[in-house]
Amino acid sequence: MSKLKPCPFCGASGISVHLSRERYETEKIWQYQVICNYNLGGCGASACYSGTEIDAINAWNRRATQG
Repeated sequence: MSKLKPCPFCGASGISVHLSRERYETEKIWQYQVICNYNLGGCGASACYSGTEIDAINAWNRRATQG
């Protein structure tokens, strides 16, 4: 698994991957999302939902950094 980069908004490293089950009409779909976790000192920022864990991590890591 790829390493998660710190949050581009607050710089926190308390980043985690969450798995959620969404319901679309009659179908339940599992989706992954990376979140800067409030409980770990983060700001709550999140990336888009992705179909796989590695896609969610890659989307998070592509985000622009603070500058």
